[in-house]
Amino acid sequence: VSTQSTGDEKKPAPKKPPTDAKKAADDDNNNDTDERALPSASSKSREIDFTSVPAALDEAFGRLSDDGAVRPTKIIIGDEWRRSAMRSLLAQVREETIDVEERRRETLRAFDLLDALCKSGALPLQWTELHSVVLNTHHFVRSLIQTLTRDNINPIERAERSLMIIGSLLHAEPAAKIIRPQQIERATLYSPQLFAAVDEDEEDESASDEQQ
Repeated sequence: VSTQSTGDEKKPAPKKPPTDAKKAADDDNNNDTDERALPSASSKSREIDFTSVPAALDEAFGRLSDDGAVRPTKIIIGDEWRRSAMRSLLAQVREETIDVEERRRETLRAFDLLDALCKSGALPLQWTELHSVVLNTHHFVRSLIQTLTRDNINPIERAERSLMIIGSLLHAEPAAKIIRPQQIERATLYSPQLFAAVDEDEEDESASDEQQ
């Protein structure tokens, strides 16, 4: 079947260029779509096995600390806790002491509320925080004054070394990246083992660049 066009046929009207207001609305819609398409921050976060942190700390201190002054410490909680609570939004803060049985009931109530909020695990808990406490104690054989006068050791440098080891492990970054650049030279003098690995990596990178 063949068709022929006649002169009486109406041609489609040309499209009018969009106005500035329409362009702005389209841009806003595109931006909203892009924002919705972005992955959540929780998907990019690094997964950490918190149960392995104490063992990893012990291994790091044994490898990077030569004095063995840091030891894991147990947290022993008491039987009586003090609770600060408000009955309503405008009420005054009330403090009360709760015993072991009351603490057990409050724990069950908290887990029931959590179970209801996530519908027994059906809903993901986004934008939430988990606080994990790992306690370590830095011991000195002598008192502070005797450590300075008799052993000729600066306790601040030893404490800073322990903090750099902990920070490097928890943030998965070398010690040179978690302290200020102007402090690297000073820290290298009393803790060279923390920066030895970084120097080796830089030498390997420079060697590979020269070969290329």
